[in-house]
Amino acid sequence: MKTSFEIPYQRYALIGEVAKRAGSPGRTAIQKYLYLLQSVYGSDPLYDFSMYTYGPFCSQILCDLDAAEAMGAVRVARTNYGFEITPGPEANRITGLASNFLEPLKANLDKLFSDFGKFNVKDLELRSTIIYAYQDLQSTKRPLTDLAETVQEIKPGFTRTQIDAAIAELSKLGLIDISQPAETAAATIAHAA
Repeated sequence: MKTSFEIPYQRYALIGEVAKRAGSPGRTAIQKYLYLLQSVYGSDPLYDFSMYTYGPFCSQILCDLDAAEAMGAVRVARTNYGFEITPGPEANRITGLASNFLEPLKANLDKLFSDFGKFNVKDLELRSTIIYAYQDLQSTKRPLTDLAETVQEIKPGFTRTQIDAAIAELSKLGLIDISQPAETAAATIAHAA
């Protein structure tokens, strides 16, 4: 019996590219960047995210991170504050294997890091949670005016002032629009890309 499987070089290369552009992020930051790339900038969905302690989360990313490290696409070092992920010794080879996949993502990655590259992991956590809650409110046709309250319930460790400021910032970037009724706001994020 012959068994075959496909190695998802695309996902490993994407993790390596995010690590390179983000300047040694941790595992939580990698999660947030991949979530934002997919949900805000319209990149093909590679992962299924759900809400977790630190915002949108996908366990497959942790598996892919381990595999990417084993293949040499990234290095994962434990630090006093968590993890530090950097490109590994085989990063260029893995990127080369996935170049047809990565090339069309270049503009989305540029936009992602232009909009979110300056934020620390807590800022990414809050903003990705706002986007997640925003999309959830849209899909359930609940009032978008409930966004700050919804995020406060999910993230009680952030003040309402921090949440309101992040919502205003995302709105200014054109990534969310809480002034629209839920029925017409569904296309806002899709058109932001």
